[in-house]
Amino acid sequence: MPRGDIVLARTKTGQPIVRRVWQEDGDEVQIAHEDYYVRWIKYKVAPWVFPLKRANVFQHDEQLFQSLERAFAQKRQGDTKADAELERLWKTAQPYGGVRR
Repeated sequence: MPRGDIVLARTKTGQPIVRRVWQEDGDEVQIAHEDYYVRWIKYKVAPWVFPLKRANVFQHDEQLFQSLERAFAQKRQGDTKADAELERLWKTAQPYGGVRR
């Protein structure tokens, strides 16, 4: 996937996020928030990016993202069943298909 593609990602806390691919570097994918990406397009200001392991970056799926967000919110509210639901949902995510080096 080239720079700018939209991906679903899992943060270190397990939170689902949607971001833009900025660059791939071996086993890491650098991603940027949409606002920073748009600023780069308009003004050529390099975005603030952060790396995630490729294993935590997936093909964008809006329905899955919404389901993950709901389950993550339940987890934050103390729902003990939310961890199992999050695990089940993350297993359905399709791996990121970017350039492999």
